[in-house]
Amino acid sequence: MGGSGKRLIAGPLVGGVLLSLFSLALAKEPNVAGQFYPARADALKEQVSSFLESARLPEGISPDKVIVAFAPHAGYIFSGSVAGYTYKLLSRRKVDVFLIAGPSHFYPFRGIRLLDEEVYKIPLGEVRLDRELTRLIAQKVEVAEIDNRVFNREHCLEVQLPFVKITRPQAKVVLLLFGEMSADELERSAKEVFELIKGLRSNGKDALLLVSTDMSHYHPYQEAVRIDWGTIDALRKLNFRAFFRGARSGIYQMCGWVPTAFALAYARNWGDVEFRLLRYANSGDTYGDKSRVVGYMSAVIIEKDEEVSMFTREQKAKLLRLARRSIEHYLRTGQRLKDLEIDDPALYKEKGAFVTLKKHGMLRGCIGHIIADMPLCEVVAEMAVQAAVGDPRFPALKLEELPEVEIEISVLSPLKKVESIDEIKVGKHGLLLRKGFYSGLLLPQVPVEYGWDKVTFLQHLAMKAGLPPDGWKGAELYSFTAEVFSESEVFGEKDR
Repeated sequence: MGGSGKRLIAGPLVGGVLLSLFSLALAKEPNVAGQFYPARADALKEQVSSFLESARLPEGISPDKVIVAFAPHAGYIFSGSVAGYTYKLLSRRKVDVFLIAGPSHFYPFRGIRLLDEEVYKIPLGEVRLDRELTRLIAQKVEVAEIDNRVFNREHCLEVQLPFVKITRPQAKVVLLLFGEMSADELERSAKEVFELIKGLRSNGKDALLLVSTDMSHYHPYQEAVRIDWGTIDALRKLNFRAFFRGARSGIYQMCGWVPTAFALAYARNWGDVEFRLLRYANSGDTYGDKSRVVGYMSAVIIEKDEEVSMFTREQKAKLLRLARRSIEHYLRTGQRLKDLEIDDPALYKEKGAFVTLKKHGMLRGCIGHIIADMPLCEVVAEMAVQAAVGDPRFPALKLEELPEVEIEISVLSPLKKVESIDEIKVGKHGLLLRKGFYSGLLLPQVPVEYGWDKVTFLQHLAMKAGLPPDGWKGAELYSFTAEVFSESEVFGEKDR
């Protein structure tokens, strides 16, 4: 970059940009064809097409709202069925260029490296690289350099290309490998890439960031599930700094945690966004051996539709502090809190609510009051205590655990009877089921967190009520919406 002192691998000066000698070769040969995916075009097309066909996407996600996508990068027999979810969604959008970001598995370096070639060869033909955008990133992003050598042997970007070729055959790609980077470097680079992408979009060119990453590696099945769901919960919070610290320390485990952290920092520039899981599985699910598994995730970050909130941030903060204070008082004294210290009349309106407790991203208790027949602040105070000590699925919370617990509150709308399941919108509606002596309820965020479609949502609702999976048929169903807010959302990293 002119005047910055940044280094590119030595080469001639062309059009004001210092090019790599390795960029003079116009085509990149495949590294892992016949290893990670079939080397024969017909077999590869058939396999990728089967992954796309079998993917069942959750409802309520517009492909045009996606600003970041995530897909795994293991051998197709392990992770291809999960990757199919991401690409099935993106196949419904006309993407002009994919910026595919992944971790360097073989070459250590600091910063970002880019591949400058005309095409990348795969068995299905050639995938075109956007050399103009590649060189622009090398110019404008301080830590980015063109260096084709580090792409030798690398698989994490190449395995995405057959999916791109089949779903968006006219799209170009920019390939970025990430090495070590500090939080400040990631944040600055994300801002620089955002400015470039925003400029492209303003000129009618649709560019999308796609992160190639697997999750935890080689743990027993149940331990891997616990670790991976903790990571997914952290990603939902979209807190770049907290994720960076947790991933660097090993709490959150992803081989591509650096480009994932980059994606979180990048997404913040788009304003109000949310993380949506499409599919989680591990190699124990897809391949069968559960003794040492690798986790895989298909997910997106989307721009949120504008919604009118029932509560201000200050009101949310008052309810969250009340919930924590109520739990602490009960655990110390064994008595309910009498003085709620709430002076806002809006928080005394009669509403139903649930209080959810999570410890290290895992559910630790959830209890609610459905009917709007009590002041909201009283419901929150009581349900907080019940979630801490009255959820029969968990032992009573201990006082020393409380600092490790995050509190989430869901304030419910009135119940509305569902006349047809066509009325149900996944991600918007929670559901209450009643059938004889059986009843069960799931909050709107539950199917979103697990990537369920409508039928899967109804099946789990039936099982929650103690019925078989098809027990929702013939049952009375009631829908409701909820305003959901948590301590990490309202307070960030500030003291609670």
